[in-house]
Amino acid sequence: MRRLNVLLISPRGAFLSSSAEFQAFMERSQEMRSILHYWNGLGAALPTVAALTPPGHGVEIIDENHESIDFDRECDIVGITGMTQQATR
Repeated sequence: MRRLNVLLISPRGAFLSSSAEFQAFMERSQEMRSILHYWNGLGAALPTVAALTPPGHGVEIIDENHESIDFDRECDIVGITGMTQQATR
């Protein structure tokens, strides 16, 4: 079987909203500050796909909130996930 290079991408996005009023609420709310402290932006979808990929294939996950995407890289399969706040990206 041929080895595949799999690239899994979580696009850049704001947490919940880009509204200035909502961001101000998030900063004032102790509960929301706690959520933001523990939320890293990457959901369970991409790590699950990576874990279920058969052995022998190369898998890389890129969270665009933490690193940029090299659009010229060679890969056989690209998987993209997203939440509503990432839709415009």
